[in-house]
Amino acid sequence: MLKIRRAVAGNIVYSAVNSMPVIFHEPNLQFGAVREVDGASVLIMANDLSCRHSGVEYAVELGSFVLIASPQSDLVATISSIRMQEITEKGAQVERKLVACTLVGFLRDGVKFERGIERYPTVGSGAYLMTADALNSMFSPTEQTLDVGERCQRGGGKEQVLIDKMFGRHTAVLGTSGAGKSWTVASLLQ
Repeated sequence: MLKIRRAVAGNIVYSAVNSMPVIFHEPNLQFGAVREVDGASVLIMANDLSCRHSGVEYAVELGSFVLIASPQSDLVATISSIRMQEITEKGAQVERKLVACTLVGFLRDGVKFERGIERYPTVGSGAYLMTADALNSMFSPTEQTLDVGERCQRGGGKEQVLIDKMFGRHTAVLGTSGAGKSWTVASLLQ
């Protein structure tokens, strides 16, 4: 079992595994701000739909994880829709980029992903795209895991499941014909 020790200073996480700092609120990756909160849905007005950081292009894409930096706690959401809205402002046509997100969890102690919502974001909270290092740090396991694939988000890293929870509970593998259900079950058993 791999134990990971972490120390937190502001929004920078220092991991004992690689001793490299992980920044969750990377200024270059802020793409917008929260405009509306409705239950588990958050509407973000985006300034940009892509950002460049350390030579890597990050984009607002469906299904991607984003961080909402609320004063109470950092929240994690997935992008569920992206749309353009044309409005008339001061007599001129203006396009607004609107990104709808579904809240899925929060960062416990500003570091570790936990499902559910303790507090909701406030209007005006910043929305950030996340680096692969931030995703890996946030989802890094503290128990024995099994690699099951890669996250669909660009630079998203490996997706892992906790072995005890996967085989100690009911598990379903669903998909259309030819999606790879049999291959997935065979791979898990191997």
